[in-house]
Amino acid sequence: MSDFCLLFLFNLQHAQGGNQPERGGDGVKLRLGESARGDIRAAVQRGLRVVLNVSPISEEILHVDLSGVDWLVVNEIECARMAGCEDPQAGYETLKQRYPSLGILLTLGAEGSVSWKDGVEIRQCAYPVQAVDTTGAGDTFMGYFVGCLAQGMERKDA
Repeated sequence: MSDFCLLFLFNLQHAQGGNQPERGGDGVKLRLGESARGDIRAAVQRGLRVVLNVSPISEEILHVDLSGVDWLVVNEIECARMAGCEDPQAGYETLKQRYPSLGILLTLGAEGSVSWKDGVEIRQCAYPVQAVDTTGAGDTFMGYFVGCLAQGMERKDA
């Protein structure tokens, strides 16, 4: 396993308590609040690679400094909101230009996903399924994607 460590940021609406990191597994879970910028900086100083999943999108997250974030994980709605526009594709292009060193994983539901890192875009098709319940599908997808990267897999295979 590589030294890929994770910092997950959660919206305060869905987490109780302060901004204290919780150790667990190969990463740190952190509740997003006013000190998110300092918390990201502290994680980077500790050698953690930061993955920011902005779900559920909130006003707080829109103002987070993405310096030090390795990967931004967004769905179409979150992508457009993070870029300050209505169209997910325009949002994706805006984020790529605004943060050229940031990895972006954009989930597209039944259309799969697209990721951008180091000037390389990779599109992945979704497998056709008869969905019964999509609860947690995005979280599961992100977990496997990041887990595969942590295991040293190439992004195109993750």
